[in-house]
Amino acid sequence: MSERADLYQATFISESQEILETINQSLLGLEKDPRNIAFIDEIFRAAHSLKGMSAAMSFDRITTLAHEMEDTLDRVRKGEVEASLNIVDNLFGYSDTLGDLVREVTEGGKEKTARVQMPAVKEMQSVRISTERLNSLMNLAGELLIAKNRLKNIAQTCKVSELDEALAPFDRLVADLEEEVLKTRLVPVGQTFGRFPRMVRDLAKEQRKEIELTTEGGEIELDRAILDNLGEPLVHLLKNAVDHGIESPEEREKKGKPKLGKVGLLARREESKVVIEVEDDGRGMDPEEVKQVALEKGAVSFEEAAGMGDDEALRLTFLPGFTTARKTTEVSGRGVGLDVVKTTVESLGGAVKIRSKQGEGTKVSLKLPLTTAIIQALLVGLGEEIYAIPLADVVEVLKIGPEDINTIQTKEVIIVRGKIIPLIRLHRVWGIISQDGANTFPVVMARKDEGYIGLAVDSLLDNQEIVVKPLSPLLRERREFTGTTILGDGRVVLILNTSGLSYAQG
Repeated sequence: MSERADLYQATFISESQEILETINQSLLGLEKDPRNIAFIDEIFRAAHSLKGMSAAMSFDRITTLAHEMEDTLDRVRKGEVEASLNIVDNLFGYSDTLGDLVREVTEGGKEKTARVQMPAVKEMQSVRISTERLNSLMNLAGELLIAKNRLKNIAQTCKVSELDEALAPFDRLVADLEEEVLKTRLVPVGQTFGRFPRMVRDLAKEQRKEIELTTEGGEIELDRAILDNLGEPLVHLLKNAVDHGIESPEEREKKGKPKLGKVGLLARREESKVVIEVEDDGRGMDPEEVKQVALEKGAVSFEEAAGMGDDEALRLTFLPGFTTARKTTEVSGRGVGLDVVKTTVESLGGAVKIRSKQGEGTKVSLKLPLTTAIIQALLVGLGEEIYAIPLADVVEVLKIGPEDINTIQTKEVIIVRGKIIPLIRLHRVWGIISQDGANTFPVVMARKDEGYIGLAVDSLLDNQEIVVKPLSPLLRERREFTGTTILGDGRVVLILNTSGLSYAQG
């Protein structure tokens, strides 16, 4: 395949996927409002566009099927047939088969590549770049940052003023390049949200439930690498909401609720993070039932359960394999897969929280960084080791002494402006011998889940922009680390995941 034909096929695939998403969204609207001619016109235009594009590329089966879909819609437009549920189901079938055929093209399957070359475009306002090239560009920008930090380290160590001066504009240029590269990786979350209304519709229909999915904040942008990893967690959360969150229409009527259950999927910016929430107005969860199931499974002791508040009890649902469902379904029970959600989100440098009220519904919030490629970090010293803490997780830095430490149930805590903060001595966690014999020591107050923890370290070194590298296979199961980075002097440093640190470790 020639380079130009390659480009045309990539463009066809991308635009076809957008058209099919438009068709699915309009079909969902038509199903709710069969008399709305605007939905029929939108689907007709989309099918017509797909027919023309596939004909130009000589994808005959796609062309034929799109033409059949167009004919069906034309009969509806002319009033020859009504937009009944059967007709809508048939149109969904056309859409599904077209999607399968486009996937064949994507995977290099049976549909053949274009036999004609399309006319050149005189002016192009944008170009499509493959994910591989974006990743390569990001890696090059990261290596440039590491090289810059190395030069700065040499200039400071050797006290070369001329090098310091030369690095000033270089520093700015590298920062500008990083910003532009990061912007190219940002994509609207709506690209992922768009496939869920159809999924929820099909699941609800299978279970004979009436459910409406609303989405908000589709324009909010996230790093493509993060968004690509969120697909499975969001599927788990939405399936749980449909299967065991929303009640049957009959059960909802008995409770005085509308027969139509509501599921919400929304995104919003919060400081330097993005929050994605999945919320339903279903049966909710009973914290006491959650604690009872945890006791039966041996996940907590009676004393631990007795001392838990409602929020703490609900967090037990993130334990591997935890479920309060009394029967198994093909979808999943509430809680099944939530450990996958938590593990995935934390591996991306994010955090998860859950809120639920019995009889009113459940909300799961995922708080995520904009990007995981290049971040600002606080470097801290522990003995002869250096660790990096993402600056977005750092609340403040304190200096404390023995008189500031209290003990609650054998665990050390500090009190900061009336808040009880668990204290974790990191050198004990990893068996590092402390090099500092001073009575007072620094504590980094950091975010963990829905609260805070205090991380005791030997020294505070520097704030630095770092390139995040993946963990080696030997460390991937260690939830307290989220990646590694290379410092200017060549040392490899572990990046902490504050949400993965356990209070019991301290």
